[in-house]
Amino acid sequence: MTLTCDELKELWSKSDEYFQFSFYEYKSFGSRLKKIRELNNLTQRDVALSLYNARKSLQLPISTTDSLIKMFGKWECNTTDFSTVFSMDNLRILKRLFNVDYDFLFCECDTPHRYSADISKETGLSIKSVEKLSAMNKEYDGVNTSGDACYSYALLSSLDALISDDDLLCYLSYFLTNLFYEEDSDDEEFNTISILKPANGSVDEDSILDGESIILDVQKQLSVFTTTIATKLCKLRESINISTSDIPVIKKSPLGQDMMCDSFGNRLRFFRRIKGLTQSDIADLLADYRKQHNIPTSDKKSILRTYQNWERKNDSVKEVRISLQDLKMLQSCLNCSFDYLLGDTNEINSLPSPIHVLGLSEDTYVKLSKYTKSMFIFDESVPAYASRIIAALDLIISDNDLLSNLTYFLSDLPFYTRLNFCSVLKPISFELNSPADLAYDGELFNDKEMRNVFLPEICNRLLSLRKKNHNNMLV
Repeated sequence: MTLTCDELKELWSKSDEYFQFSFYEYKSFGSRLKKIRELNNLTQRDVALSLYNARKSLQLPISTTDSLIKMFGKWECNTTDFSTVFSMDNLRILKRLFNVDYDFLFCECDTPHRYSADISKETGLSIKSVEKLSAMNKEYDGVNTSGDACYSYALLSSLDALISDDDLLCYLSYFLTNLFYEEDSDDEEFNTISILKPANGSVDEDSILDGESIILDVQKQLSVFTTTIATKLCKLRESINISTSDIPVIKKSPLGQDMMCDSFGNRLRFFRRIKGLTQSDIADLLADYRKQHNIPTSDKKSILRTYQNWERKNDSVKEVRISLQDLKMLQSCLNCSFDYLLGDTNEINSLPSPIHVLGLSEDTYVKLSKYTKSMFIFDESVPAYASRIIAALDLIISDNDLLSNLTYFLSDLPFYTRLNFCSVLKPISFELNSPADLAYDGELFNDKEMRNVFLPEICNRLLSLRKKNHNNMLV
């Protein structure tokens, strides 16, 4: 699968601020919509154009881009209440455009995905890490898998492989988090290691005293660490097979064609009947909700007529318009998900699997959960430095360049070598000028060996992360 520069740019365009931002101060649809747009580096015109293109592809009535800009501007000005009426189709488009949950748009949670806080608590990973992994495309459908989904699969699989290697995690966690001394210290006695090479390889005292001494300062010690980590990464790569040529199909099933829930009205009717409720019962629930939330109430007949009108909206093609307030009221009274009401799923209370949300394997999820619990309840099977492992993983996930190079190193994602005038590495197309050159042909740098070109960058990024963490601890 070939990835274009645009696909990679799109995948990594979101900044750290986006993933770590908390929306607890944004309690209106409009203010939240404006902030998520700004965090995605989009203008109102960008969003309007996306709305235009999405509505066109769905064969919905479309307006001019300028009119859509005005409409979106009005949405962002809606900072007081949820009484504004919206097209359900527009809400679906906004959800997909910003890759957020309806609960976020309707201010039911303060993270872009509803279950991020719960997953963070369960795995120990920061909400920033959870949100970042959640934002990746996990719609793998085999042969037709898109470029960014293919890349996400390789990256998440690489993280799985990394987390499965306890020995490697030990070195990575110590390297990134054990920062008890100043790296720029001039105290050689404190910060250096002396290695003696006995003369002639002998173990007698004279040979040891006459041997050569190697002094390793902090920088050389870090080189030893990065070399060791690189060696262990090579060993890990040899033990796994992350192939993007045969990605397992885990795409969510489309809405069942055999269910009578293809429209908003049919969904309401289907839900009400399986719960054994009458339209009058629903009207009572809606009336009670209005009283409890200080929403101006109408008489029951009026509420009943409104609900009956909703159930009549059984044309799956015609647009349905409803206020956010009414959607929140229906979701609460019926105890169902917004995804069900808006037609994104046929499951009335769809609880996404934390494993699917993160995209990591079940083994990884169980391991992280076990590590997190060990911080509160002693578990002799868990390393005493489990908390440092999780902290190191947060650091690794925060670094896009490191993740990218790790992914290319551990998986079979394609990359393209430009030799130019390189006279050292000749992995392809040898110029055979002598019998010696001919003898080398086909012997040097197979595909996996050539992937070692990513190791220097991986080591540089690890050093950069270590320094960043060290500086953060000094602040």
